[in-house]
Amino acid sequence: MGDTTHDPSSERGRDLGGRPGRPEPAPRPGGGADALERLLPLAGPRPPIPAERAARVEAAVRARWGERVRARRRRVALASAAALATLALGVAAWWRLAAPPALDREPVAQVERLAGTVLGDDGSAGSRPVVAGEWLEPGVTLDSGDLGRAALRLGAGTSLRLDRSTRVRLTERGRLELLAGAVYLDSRGGEADVRVETSWGQVRELGTQFEVRAEGDGLRVRVREGAVVLGSRDGAREVPAGVELAIRGDGRPSRRAIASHAREWDWVASIAPSFELDGSTLGEFLGWVSRETGREIRFADPELAATAPALVLGGALAELSPEQALLAVLPTCGLEHRLEDEAFVLVRSRS
Repeated sequence: MGDTTHDPSSERGRDLGGRPGRPEPAPRPGGGADALERLLPLAGPRPPIPAERAARVEAAVRARWGERVRARRRRVALASAAALATLALGVAAWWRLAAPPALDREPVAQVERLAGTVLGDDGSAGSRPVVAGEWLEPGVTLDSGDLGRAALRLGAGTSLRLDRSTRVRLTERGRLELLAGAVYLDSRGGEADVRVETSWGQVRELGTQFEVRAEGDGLRVRVREGAVVLGSRDGAREVPAGVELAIRGDGRPSRRAIASHAREWDWVASIAPSFELDGSTLGEFLGWVSRETGREIRFADPELAATAPALVLGGALAELSPEQALLAVLPTCGLEHRLEDEAFVLVRSRS
């Protein structure tokens, strides 16, 4: 019998099928880091870079760096110019709306607020929708259609409002022609002697709040404050506050009483220009609410009446109606209100 001692080394050169395989590599002496340390001293010192080549490399790097810096500066400059151009366009657009345009004819009104679509026609290019902030020239005709309403500012501050289904021509400063529908004017703080021309005659205000409504073949004039004079071929008729004068198709007049807070005035409050709340006092705000709603405002006790009106308010009202604004503002002052004898009575909040 031969020697049966198993020598594992005899199988290193064979694979699992008994076929010759790849020989195993001989182990390298030492680790990779140790070998590198032994080789570096053998490499010797690196030869110096020629000065001419170093100068060329430095010049190329500096040139490339300069190009990238200049390109970046150009991008920043272009972006800044674009931003400034956009800002300039925005300021120009705001200026066209906020400032009276340079026209041959002085503007007669500015649009303050719109509800729905109101068309304007100056006779040159057909009708188009007017926009809030726009200045209107003499001779423009406004048409509110079935769903639109508008609030305009005339001259030195008179408020002009258009009800639905209204057509009116702004003939000149302080003069307008009612073709259909209804207009409301509030000249408090504005110019006096505003006149409304109708097919029945001219309505001239005497410092007041009033409505003129053309109804079919008749005319209706309501006065909320002050007085107006209706001048016609039949003579002049003065209409005082709290009175409605109706002229029928046959020319016969009729009068009736109308309260300053009657529901007939509701449309006027619905399109009232927003009150500038920020920085105003509570007393100023309440004066606006009272004027727009036709209701007196009272305080429940003398102490509130003496102190509350001086409170300074902040924020904005957007397009809230006067009564909605009252509900929004009073709680910020620790107050609430109740309706009593057709007046708003202010009391301390219970919450």
